[in-house]
Amino acid sequence: MLNSIQLYALWKRVRIPRGPAAVFGERAPQGNLRTSPGNREGMDGTMNHKSGNFLVTINHFMPLVEKRRKDSIVMEKTRGKNTGRIIIAAVALCVLAAALFAAHLTLRPRGTEGAKTISIEITADGETVKKEIGTNAAYLRQALEEQGLIQGDESEFGLWVTTVDGRTADGGAQEWWALYKNGEFSMTGIDDTPVEDGDIIGYILTVGYDDTGW
Repeated sequence: MLNSIQLYALWKRVRIPRGPAAVFGERAPQGNLRTSPGNREGMDGTMNHKSGNFLVTINHFMPLVEKRRKDSIVMEKTRGKNTGRIIIAAVALCVLAAALFAAHLTLRPRGTEGAKTISIEITADGETVKKEIGTNAAYLRQALEEQGLIQGDESEFGLWVTTVDGRTADGGAQEWWALYKNGEFSMTGIDDTPVEDGDIIGYILTVGYDDTGW
């Protein structure tokens, strides 16, 4: 039993000839065929002697219709598999991001809130300015922003400090502010650097991106 898709495909691709000799799905009687030059034998040996069109039986087109149906099924399965892979990859990426964030929070140096006094030493253009500030902040960024001592650009790693105490580093001249804590170059950014009472924080305007000398 043909479904609507198969019937439509046959209607679009097969022209059924008219005339008493044309029987849908059967060969036209050979006695009705003329042997004029305009007549040619079709794929199944039949044609309409008036129009010159081939009378192709349903059996000839059934394999084509069935092949297209199978191709459509294969395409749908492939599309489904690709969609599934994309979803799995997206979920895996989210899980990885969550794991990295959790690891960052776990490994991040822990600061302690509470009253404390820290010293700030700012060295630029051959001069060093020293300040003492009081803060309850657990991390350096909050402590310095409360005093209006720093400005910078946000990045995926936190604040990139470009200005300290009003002096802006010239990136075109490879100037940048190097952060030190208690005399050692800080391995953490300003967002993740904890502060304790009595800490000495140093900012040195440095020229050249390979120089981290105190």
